[in-house]
Amino acid sequence: EGSDTDRALRSAVSRAAIAMPFLALLSAAAAIDCSNLDVATMTEIDGSCSKKADPSDCSSYYKWLDAASGQVRICHGPEGSDTDCTGTVVDGCSCAVEAAGRTALLGFAGETGEQWCFEMAGFSDPECENYYVEHGAKEVIEAPGYEPCSAGCMVCGPKQTDPNDDSTQSCSQVGATFFNCVETAAPTAAPTFAPTAAPTAAPDPPSPPPPSPPPPSPPPAPPPPSPPPP
Repeated sequence: EGSDTDRALRSAVSRAAIAMPFLALLSAAAAIDCSNLDVATMTEIDGSCSKKADPSDCSSYYKWLDAASGQVRICHGPEGSDTDCTGTVVDGCSCAVEAAGRTALLGFAGETGEQWCFEMAGFSDPECENYYVEHGAKEVIEAPGYEPCSAGCMVCGPKQTDPNDDSTQSCSQVGATFFNCVETAAPTAAPTFAPTAAPTAAPDPPSPPPPSPPPPSPPPAPPPPSPPPP
């Protein structure tokens, strides 16, 4: 039967084997968030992921539990030895439905005549609800790497500002501002650089050599000879 140590070791191995699929499932579920939801390309199912989603393509299915609050079950898997899809409930994904099936208008960054809701449709035109508008400044929307709606968007819809005045009817921005669901990385701090030592002044050029002494004066000429006596 083996020693107590052997039995304890076999028991620990057995528990680990049982726990590993469960831990793998928890790990996969923890990685699921709103960025895994794309209602424009995924299929909503009527039921659980394990029964309604195709196990050959689990991540293509989802189920709204409360669309108003953004609670959704996102399918994924199969994990480990499972043969069926698994569902993870995620909250706060309402922004994923706002723009679905609508055409983006770029607001301040758009082409003249195609920037705002009222330019695309009238108050009673069903086309009015086929658009949404970016709220960001032109330079923000046109910046490299801009995520759609990360500066805020609003959907278009019929709006009448004065219920007693039909002239205030228009296709306008309605509802609450919504943002993209993808979490962006926190900005990183600007790199710091170690201060460099102040440059040292260049050494003074060497002094010129002292001037050479003047050449010696020539000896004085001898006086002329005296004239002979008379």
